[in-house]
Amino acid sequence: MEPKYPYIVERYLDLGRFCNGDLISGDDRNTIKHLIPEYKSKYVSVYRCIKAARFISDDLFGTVFSMDVAAKAKKRAAGIIKREITSRKTRSSQAEPRQGREIRRFLSGMTPKGNIILTETVSELCDRVYEIIDTYGYCHFMLAPIRDAAIAAGYDVFACYCPMNPDLKLDHLIIPELSLGFVTVHSGFPGIPTPYRRIHIDAYIPSNILRSNRQRLRFMRRTCASLLDEAVEGLRAAKSIHDDIEKLYNPTIDFDGLYSYADEIGERLLQRYHYMIPSK
Repeated sequence: MEPKYPYIVERYLDLGRFCNGDLISGDDRNTIKHLIPEYKSKYVSVYRCIKAARFISDDLFGTVFSMDVAAKAKKRAAGIIKREITSRKTRSSQAEPRQGREIRRFLSGMTPKGNIILTETVSELCDRVYEIIDTYGYCHFMLAPIRDAAIAAGYDVFACYCPMNPDLKLDHLIIPELSLGFVTVHSGFPGIPTPYRRIHIDAYIPSNILRSNRQRLRFMRRTCASLLDEAVEGLRAAKSIHDDIEKLYNPTIDFDGLYSYADEIGERLLQRYHYMIPSK
């Protein structure tokens, strides 16, 4: 990655100095030249599958969208805010409550191991976890007001966005200082083993909308799931090829020097950004 503002915002990290390319044999060089293009082509296919799944997911949401359902989700959020989001001034007796911050992260994603949610992270940071069952994409209407209320009350929040639509769709929310989390389950992702409460947003959708669009919705759900499964298979294939490439490079790498350098950089980052490390 090329820095936009070298040594002002970012800096160069020369990791290549830990690899002695002269040790790579002629046969291995030819193999690497064959494997790297194949490896990259797998990701092209994966990205296409994810992009297609997003388009279908958007269409799925549009098919069942109703302002009444969105209003019900917001109303439920208002009740949660009243019950859960106490003012930081009340908790800490500060004269002036500070403005909280939104810290963007990913909590879920498509990986070679399948679709995963980092539930261990949620359990570590939160005693109370709301699980939101949302097949069609209404969760943002519930989570966005909770996020905004927490920030206004002075809390830093970890806003975790949808891997398919990271610019717009909020999927999960963690408020460490309140030990409070919200996890959305959809598209084949596993749920929380023992949630504090479970909210079925799907139940807010009028049955006549689901009934009149039953075949279309079933087709889109199956197609979206198939595309995501294909993306996962592509990631598995890409990882397998990447592992083969690593086997050829590993004998030429000074891992002791690399790990020492990584520890040095890690310590520097921790000292600079310690205030962004969440604590329960």
